[in-house]
Amino acid sequence: FTGGPGFIERLVLDSYQARGLLTFLVNALGHHVLKAGIDGNIGYYEHIKAYTGRDAYTEVPESTVPGSTRGTQPYAVFDARNFGYLSAPDQPVFLDLSDAKSKSVIVGGFIQDSWSILDKVTLNLGLRYDAMTLAGADGVVRISLKDQWSPRIGVIWDPTQAGRSKIYANYGRYYEQIPLDIADRELTIASGLLGWHDFDC
Repeated sequence: FTGGPGFIERLVLDSYQARGLLTFLVNALGHHVLKAGIDGNIGYYEHIKAYTGRDAYTEVPESTVPGSTRGTQPYAVFDARNFGYLSAPDQPVFLDLSDAKSKSVIVGGFIQDSWSILDKVTLNLGLRYDAMTLAGADGVVRISLKDQWSPRIGVIWDPTQAGRSKIYANYGRYYEQIPLDIADRELTIASGLLGWHDFDC
């Protein structure tokens, strides 16, 4: 290999969050603590990539060059360390770096009730809904998840009725948040230039 030291990058993750919550206390066949809320998150993932030293050349067997018909040529030079694009055949436009910024938006809401029955049994019921979208650097939403319903139920019994013990059972469904790194890797294009150069030994 010849060329500069190699790949360098800078990653910046910005996250903005907001939440609102309402709580109600109700007496009806026991004590109820009712809650309802909404929350949201907007995340940005900026990935700046570059190569030091501009070019890097690697000698490879001629047989590995795509489309090569020169079977007697033992070696070629492979250059694959440039960001850029072709403006026309054999007219490359080189870029010093690749700067891409991906985005995720998550919006959710929930309701829940903690019902204390005769101060002996507590029944917890809840339902949450979340929607998530992921967009690449071009701003186009390519992943949209809008069916994330999360029911939750639990029951707690305190045999002592003094808060010193409990027997309980819970059920809930949860959804894991998709990391923004996926949008950067799969939904964003960092255009690069590849070059194959024949040479005589």
